[in-house]
Amino acid sequence: VRPPVRPPAAEPSLAALWVPNAPDPMKAAEAQRNETLRGAFGREPAGRDPPSFAAPPCVGPTEGRFSPEALATARTQPKWVEAVEAALAKFVKGDKRRESLPPMNKLQRSVVHELAMLHGISPASYDNEPKRHVDLFRTGKESIPHPLSVASRVMFESSPAGRAAAAAAAAAA
Repeated sequence: VRPPVRPPAAEPSLAALWVPNAPDPMKAAEAQRNETLRGAFGREPAGRDPPSFAAPPCVGPTEGRFSPEALATARTQPKWVEAVEAALAKFVKGDKRRESLPPMNKLQRSVVHELAMLHGISPASYDNEPKRHVDLFRTGKESIPHPLSVASRVMFESSPAGRAAAAAAAAAA
């Protein structure tokens, strides 16, 4: 006598195996890697980077890093400098090989050249006045500098905390 044949056990459906809100191991590994990189580079978690006008982490004079003209422009036109920095950051994060900025005067173009080089971008001015403008070119070494900007440096140095830090650095020297 043969034993009764049992039908094969049905495999559970994907819906039965699905666990809602289960952690994705790939996302967890990526999050751990990003956290390690943030710690190595002294960055805040995503979305928490300081704004452009925040105090830079390293306090020091801007002389030698920016021309007096760039510093004066940052003091008199902080919104414009902030807009240029945003355009440069967008270019660094994007995938365009070349970007043309709108026409601007000679002083503004010189500030754009300084900021572009700080971001690892190759700038070049084209056309004749009044249509003269700056084109940005990828170098393969683009990055967003930290502290972010000349504007942040100028604003910090003109704040009470910046003046106190500069006085402390001068006293220590």
